[in-house]
Amino acid sequence: MSLIIQRAKNIVVDELSFANGSIAYFSPVQGSSAAYIEKMMKKLLKCRMWETWKKNLVEMGYNSVIVLENPNEVVLNIAQDIFASNYKIEKLKIILLRSSKLTYINDGPCTFILD
Repeated sequence: MSLIIQRAKNIVVDELSFANGSIAYFSPVQGSSAAYIEKMMKKLLKCRMWETWKKNLVEMGYNSVIVLENPNEVVLNIAQDIFASNYKIEKLKIILLRSSKLTYINDGPCTFILD
């Protein structure tokens, strides 16, 4: 199970749009520990992807869209808690892979695969 993060611009989720941010594809296997999910969400916030690899999502003030393959209440709750306590909950959007319309321009090449 991995967290795949892409740096993106012109992100549109359904009718909501963001200028810049990250798209994170996360599909934990059933039985993943809460500690593991929390660790991956913190990595998402700390990953230095902007300003020549010196600044992270929080430092840039950007948004993040987490794409889940399947509904997962544990991931949803942990992600919201991490963003609320370490950043801003309004900068987070969590969607299901096949139930929301997501379009964006990859701002890269810049894709990270984290375990």
